[in-house]
Amino acid sequence: MELYQHLHMSGADRSGELFRAVKHKAIEIGDDCLAEYLLKRSDVQDGTCQATRIASFMTGFARRRASPGNVAKTISLFDLIWARWSSLIEKTVWGALLDQIQRLGPIKLAQRPELRPQIDRVLRRLDEADMDPTEVVKINKDVMECVEVSKLIGSDQETLMGSQTSEARTEDVPSNEQTEKEDLKIPNAYDDRISSVQKFEDLIQEYVREKRMGRAVEVSKRALEMEIAIPGPVIGQVLNGLVDALAKNDNKARPDSGPPSSAAPAESILLINQAWRALAWKVNPLIRGSDADVVRAMDRFYQRKE
Repeated sequence: MELYQHLHMSGADRSGELFRAVKHKAIEIGDDCLAEYLLKRSDVQDGTCQATRIASFMTGFARRRASPGNVAKTISLFDLIWARWSSLIEKTVWGALLDQIQRLGPIKLAQRPELRPQIDRVLRRLDEADMDPTEVVKINKDVMECVEVSKLIGSDQETLMGSQTSEARTEDVPSNEQTEKEDLKIPNAYDDRISSVQKFEDLIQEYVREKRMGRAVEVSKRALEMEIAIPGPVIGQVLNGLVDALAKNDNKARPDSGPPSSAAPAESILLINQAWRALAWKVNPLIRGSDADVVRAMDRFYQRKE
């Protein structure tokens, strides 16, 4: 930065070639402070094209690999730009920034929870953007889904790390110090199972496969609270899994042990079915999918009660 400042002040960059070279380097290495300096210098010289320059810097930063460190640098540059030129931020800037956050994904975000407040701050500023309100709502919901899924994954990791059981999934859990490393992989037991998790429905399906119905219920309820549409076949898996659990409890109940403790699963079945039905009619049928599995689960549930 000091070298460029010296050369610039001496008039050695009349062609702008040095500026372009330093700009390219700032983007390549993710130097947000250097990028801000270059934007300040160019604004003083010619403010008429500043919005275009801002978009060029931001899209350059946002197109880099979506690692936690790169996303943090992109958001940092965005914060610097917002403080000085918020009125010049174009729609393309928002699109590039939020696309990089989504490409980061919930798995990596679960490893770097300190990024969540930065992302929340970006979303609050999105409300002030000169964009179509419908588009703002959709982008906000998509990014918040990524954030919420990362929280659910993170809370599950904490549970496993604190567990003293001998289950295989707890054997290779890393220390807290290790989890702070940017490129650390999720514990080995998770690698194959949730490496592709991006949305609520992915995480729900993973928990159903693992027969961890309590977690599947928790994720389903959170998604429905946020009015995130979950396909009918996925909700059907959850409901049928809960009905299976009820049937298993019934079979285990002894005559002298009183009624089986099925109140909680039964309550979850009714709540999830009702919440999903309330949301499903608002959703595009292609997204909602078939409700055949939901209907089958509820038929089984009510037949059991007869």
